[in-house]
Amino acid sequence: MIFGSDVLLHQVMVPAIRAYGTWVYGGAPDPSSESMVVFSSQACFYTLWLAPIWLLIYLAVSMPIYQAVRDAAMPGDSTTTPAAEVYRNLFFIILLAQKYSLPMVPLLGAPVGFFFSLLVASLYAFDHTWSKRQVPVSRRHTLVEQGWPYFLGFGTPVTLITFFLPVFRSLAVSAAIFPFLMCVANASAEEAIRQADMTIAHVPRIPAFVASCNLAECLVDWTKRYIHSRFGVPLTGAGMSTNTVPR
Repeated sequence: MIFGSDVLLHQVMVPAIRAYGTWVYGGAPDPSSESMVVFSSQACFYTLWLAPIWLLIYLAVSMPIYQAVRDAAMPGDSTTTPAAEVYRNLFFIILLAQKYSLPMVPLLGAPVGFFFSLLVASLYAFDHTWSKRQVPVSRRHTLVEQGWPYFLGFGTPVTLITFFLPVFRSLAVSAAIFPFLMCVANASAEEAIRQADMTIAHVPRIPAFVASCNLAECLVDWTKRYIHSRFGVPLTGAGMSTNTVPR
């Protein structure tokens, strides 16, 4: 649905808007006015349709599928708390926003964004199996940031496929690929940890996820304070304490 909607936007709706502008003006319209109309139409389509549909599909379809793949690969009860799961999903949504914003930065945005996308793809694939193995959140981030030579290679195939696509097409293709990538990550989870630990003395750590972690924690803290002030819900004992988020 997401892929088809994005194709519909770029291949049908945008050409139709341009053709309508040509008909109204009786010729080629002013380029700046045309660009503004096309940009506004795309922004409305993304905001009112594609973004809500993607979020709904992610929450209702993708997350249960990823959970089923993880549980099938590693049977057993999960020890993840609701607060930790909320933090984890918020953290990855922030990472996605960074991933798709970086290429918009002039000059170095595209190469830095590509590099960042490689690490994000690896972290997302391994995060499920590491969570099941009860690896703390801070340890998961450190493994990817410290063992980045290994994880750059792991994330290369999916990033090459998705990085150069429009945002929502990239998200749709990624959603289809990641169950397979998660299976590969589960099979190589211990080897990935070993490779990351081996690089500690040889390469510098790249703090790629520090900003996202800090922002996610700030949003969680703000939400807790808002809920407490608005509804009088205690900050602890309600599943929203930061103590329940393994850091």
